[in-house]
Amino acid sequence: MVETMKSERKRVTFVGRTNVGKSSLINALLGQELSIVSPLPGTTTDPIEKAIEILPAGPLLFTDTAGIDDFTLLREQRLKKVKDVLRKTDLLVIVLVPTVTDFVYEREQIAFAQKQSIPYIIVVNKIDMFESERLEIKFSNQDKVFFVSALKSIGIDELRGYIGKMLADNEDKGILEGIVKKDDHILCITPVHPAYPKGRLKPLQIQVFREILDRGAYFTVIKPDQIKCSQFIIDLKPNLIILDAQAIKIVKDFLPESIPVTSFSMLFANYKGSLSWFIEGIESIYKLRDGDRVAIIEACTHHRLEGDMGKEIIPEILRVLTGKKLEFLHFSGVHQDFNEINNLRLALHCGGCMLTKRDMESRQKIFIEKQIPLLNYGVLIAHYQGVLEKFAKPLLKVAV
Repeated sequence: MVETMKSERKRVTFVGRTNVGKSSLINALLGQELSIVSPLPGTTTDPIEKAIEILPAGPLLFTDTAGIDDFTLLREQRLKKVKDVLRKTDLLVIVLVPTVTDFVYEREQIAFAQKQSIPYIIVVNKIDMFESERLEIKFSNQDKVFFVSALKSIGIDELRGYIGKMLADNEDKGILEGIVKKDDHILCITPVHPAYPKGRLKPLQIQVFREILDRGAYFTVIKPDQIKCSQFIIDLKPNLIILDAQAIKIVKDFLPESIPVTSFSMLFANYKGSLSWFIEGIESIYKLRDGDRVAIIEACTHHRLEGDMGKEIIPEILRVLTGKKLEFLHFSGVHQDFNEINNLRLALHCGGCMLTKRDMESRQKIFIEKQIPLLNYGVLIAHYQGVLEKFAKPLLKVAV
């Protein structure tokens, strides 16, 4: 059985001072030992992730982090990693013990969570070690506080149940909400990408295929070079056509006007971010000048081959559209700190299939605050091929 991708799991992040029992608490909630537990402060250094299922929320991702009161030489680097994790967190669990009285570090985390609109709860651990009259931990009336003992399993079931109910997502309607309905036939056109091993497809394609089946629809997958005319597509009678961005140039002249069409990348731009904002950024392309810095951002770290989308195709499209000599900066991987990026005139982002919705929204927010236009690969390619309005139409008529 294929496990749910990390990008489709809600993230629960545990923060707190050293030796408050964050790792023990996670182990108790998991019912297994994910994290090393030791009486020595600072046992956890880099964030540690563990996939878990808690009903009714379903698949989640627990993240254990370094102590927020770390005073070692690596303090700044470790806390920077913690903040990077927090930006894509769906629930923040702030852990402390009854001996804490000043709450300085805890209030810093609360302030950060409130600024980033991250839901949070407070967990007072190790209550088995103290008299009950000493357990007077007070924050604002709105804060949810749990008193537990990871060692004695006190309050663990209640905490686990709350997390499951709190993260049960009744609002996330999916990638194809309002676009695909029961018994629809979806025609998917994609080349076999050389960067993926034999037997593998792009993660965003797999996610779309699965959701088509979940909605009671069905799909046909075909390579672009197998399509020779419009009648071939008409005879298949699809209700919707979804293309890989690299197939657009090959088949755009064969796309029937009567059948809605979009791309995998634009589906994800619509699902995980703001498609309309991506589209608005198109005009910024034509304001670029010689020497301007442009960021090319990919969430995955695949092996780059000849004809790579981020390394070759996207830069070449920008050179053709602008006629300018641009400086390209390449970023790849899920863990990136874009707060340190300056002097950019434009940024291009992949579909983001390896990112959670909150992570992509966080990235968009950073670029909005920096007033740096951010475009999606699929939006740029559709614009370049003259089909952006047609490809956006099925998506902009629905709210995701």
